[in-house]
Amino acid sequence: MSQPAQEQDVPYPFISPIIAGVVFLGGCVGTGVRYALSPLPVLGASSQTTPGSFHLGTFIANMIACFCYAALVSYLAQAPWIPARRRELVSRSCGMGICGGLSTLSALALEVFLSLHAGSVFGALLYIVLTFAGGFVLALLGVRLATWMAEHHRDLDDVHARSHAADEGSR
Repeated sequence: MSQPAQEQDVPYPFISPIIAGVVFLGGCVGTGVRYALSPLPVLGASSQTTPGSFHLGTFIANMIACFCYAALVSYLAQAPWIPARRRELVSRSCGMGICGGLSTLSALALEVFLSLHAGSVFGALLYIVLTFAGGFVLALLGVRLATWMAEHHRDLDDVHARSHAADEGSR
C-alpha cells in the first residue's frame, strides 16, 4: 500500500534539530540539579563507607521531577492561549529535558540493590514505597495546582474580555 507523497518526503522518525537541542539543554540543567543534590546525606548509613537505605538527594530529585512534570503537562494541556509551537518547545525542554534529567530510576534501583546487599531489606522497601507513593501524591498535587492556574488564567481572560467589551461599547 502506497503512502501519500507528502508523508514519504519526511523520514520517520523525524527529529527536529531545534527540539533535540532544547531537550539536550534541558537535560543538562536537570542533570546538573540532580548532581547538586547528590551530596545530601544518606539516611540509615552508620558511616560514610557503609551504604544507607534512604538517599535523600535522589529522593528529593525524583519528587521535584514528579511534581513539576505533572504540573507542566497538565497546564500545557489546558492552555490553548499558548501557541502550539511554544507549548511543544516548553514541553520538550522542561518536561523531557529538565524533569527527565532530574529524575532517576536507575540511581534509585542501584541504591535499593546496595541497601539489599548490605542487608537492609526494610530500609530498601521503605525507600521504594516512599519514593513511589510520594511521587504519586506530588504528581497529583502538581496536576491540581496546574488546573487551578489554568482556570485562574481563563477567569482573568474573561474579566479582561468583558472589560474590553464594555470599554468598546461606551465609545
